[in-house]
Amino acid sequence: MYACDSDGQPLVEVFSVRVHGGEAPTGTVSVFDGKRGQIIYNNTPEHPHKPAASSRHRSSGKLPLTGPYRAISADGCVAIVLDLQGRCQNKAAPSPSSSSSSYVSEILVDVYDENTRYDEAITHDDGFLQVRYALLSDAVEAIVEVKLLRPRASGTVRGTVVARTVLGEVVLFDVGETTMSIGMQELTGTLPLARSVVAVQLTSLLTIEVDLRLDGDETMSGSVACQPKPGTKEVRGLAGGEVEVTVTWLD
Repeated sequence: MYACDSDGQPLVEVFSVRVHGGEAPTGTVSVFDGKRGQIIYNNTPEHPHKPAASSRHRSSGKLPLTGPYRAISADGCVAIVLDLQGRCQNKAAPSPSSSSSSYVSEILVDVYDENTRYDEAITHDDGFLQVRYALLSDAVEAIVEVKLLRPRASGTVRGTVVARTVLGEVVLFDVGETTMSIGMQELTGTLPLARSVVAVQLTSLLTIEVDLRLDGDETMSGSVACQPKPGTKEVRGLAGGEVEVTVTWLD
């Protein structure tokens, strides 16, 4: 743990949403914090999910989250709303207004309840679906960017980028060997992360772990650890200068 002068705010981080068995369901997962509503998982006919997860995360049942695009404020209560269909069934408490193939649930993070737990990872699991999140008392919003620096011929990039704090990990990029690849005209520039915003406790390091594979079995891997400093930007290189990681700490 690292001591620091507090410039933080209460935030919520959703680390993962996991389905016990079956394929990724259709529907949405949204978060409402009193300031805005944000969809963090969207697999609908208008926005179909492409099964691009690597075997590591796909086998764990984690849904490919694509948000939030701004940190989730905990100045007031926060609701995590799951509205999923298809292979879903709420085994614990099915909604009477829904068919047996629908799953509708809401997780309320009540900041006014004296029993609400802060600064620890909380797991909500009802037998079908598991949500792992944390209510952070003094945190900062980090925006992560990953760039490939050396130009190459056109090709593809696969692999993972993971953000890790003392409470858990957030998958930012996850493209697998046998599912799909990200093609680039010039294999350089900013990597298209699925999500790039992470809420980090001011007393926790943020570690970005990169494990990428390019055509021809070229591998670029490594990690960087950054200490939260609100209002600053940190640029770090790894993999022998092949990859650049930028972390912007918002005020």
